Amino acid sequence: MGLAALAAAAQPPPGRPTGPRLTDFWVRWAADLAPLMSDEARSLFFTLDGNGERESFARAFWRSRGDGAAERWSRNVEDARLLLLDAPSRRAAPG
Repeated sequence: MGLAALAAAAQPPPGRPTGPRLTDFWVRWAADLAPLMSDEARSLFFTLDGNGERESFARAFWRSRGDGAAERWSRNVEDARLLLLDAPSRRAAPG
């Protein structure tokens, strides 16, 4: 999934009702999970009313994926960020 697709996935679907404005934490959460979330789940997430409902959604989302899924996914996202941010320094100098 490209950066534009990830950015779009972190936004509410057009024409759908939305709940209260998301904090930066929840925007990043939605962006990080965009590859895992169905369109239906994403639409539901953006209509939730407040952080309490979002926290319940997040718990149910991970519970449905089995033990350790959240931790594995978080590790993978962090590893990918480190690789992408460090990528320019890993390139060999032209020679």
